[in-house]
Amino acid sequence: MTPSTRVYRGVAYPADHQVAPSPQAVEHVYRGVHFAESLRHDPAPANESVVLHYRGSVYHQRRQDLAAQLQSR
Repeated sequence: MTPSTRVYRGVAYPADHQVAPSPQAVEHVYRGVHFAESLRHDPAPANESVVLHYRGSVYHQRRQDLAAQLQSR
């Protein structure tokens, strides 16, 4: 096996082999929810009206604070 070869569950494949998801609809299940959509999709636009919290931090407020700091310089 060469360094550019990888193995997944016993099947060797070249490391430079990149397969993009197909735009065709595929029926699949994710966390118990059935979907019949393409695995490739464009990211959804950001919803600025939603306030995001992570471990006690509010992301929109933090972004506004950082923008204010940059403008004050």
